[in-house]
Amino acid sequence: MNEMARSVICKPFSGQMVDEGEDFVPAVFDYLQPDGYFKIHEAEITLLNRQIAQLKDSAVYRQAQESYHTIRQEAEKAIEEAREVMREAKNLRDKRRKETFCFRLRTKGNDSPKPVFES
Repeated sequence: MNEMARSVICKPFSGQMVDEGEDFVPAVFDYLQPDGYFKIHEAEITLLNRQIAQLKDSAVYRQAQESYHTIRQEAEKAIEEAREVMREAKNLRDKRRKETFCFRLRTKGNDSPKPVFES
C-alpha cells in the first residue's frame, strides 16, 4: 500500500449507534427508545398491517375479488362485442360507399359531379 492510501481514513459523519464517539454527528433523536415517537408509531403501523392481512384472508374479501374479476371479464367481453359491431358497421359503410362511387361512375360518365362521401 502506498503512503497516500495509508493516510486516508474514512470516518462516518452520522449514525444511530449508541456512543458514536466524537467522529460522529449525534442522532437527532433516539428512534430505539421504547416510549419514543418512532416506536409508538411503528406499533400502530404494525397493527394496521396485521388488520390488512386479516381482511385479505377473510372470505368476504375473497368473494369480493371473485365478483370483481367476473364483472371485469363480462365488461371486457361486452366492450369487445361492441367493437366488433362497430367494425362490421364501418366495413358495411365502406362497402356501400365504394359501390355507390362505382355505380355513379358507370352510369353518369365523366360529366357527373364528384360523389359525396358520408359516414
